[in-house]
Amino acid sequence: VRHMMITNVRGEFSSFQGELSYDPAKPEAARLSVTVETASVNTREPKRDDSKSRRRRDYNFAAAACPDKGNA
Repeated sequence: VRHMMITNVRGEFSSFQGELSYDPAKPEAARLSVTVETASVNTREPKRDDSKSRRRRDYNFAAAACPDKGNA
């Protein structure tokens, strides 16, 4: 993720799940569903990843209000 248009911030989510449905006879009907637990973000920067700050409502993920994000 680009941070303040100055630097890149790398991170990962440690809690997620997904499901893939695929039929070789109908590849156009393939479906992928993914849900990520937003509070599981880890950028290896304790101040940024602190559970209180990442759960604030004004934080990008607003993990308290939206504990997981699924695909639309």
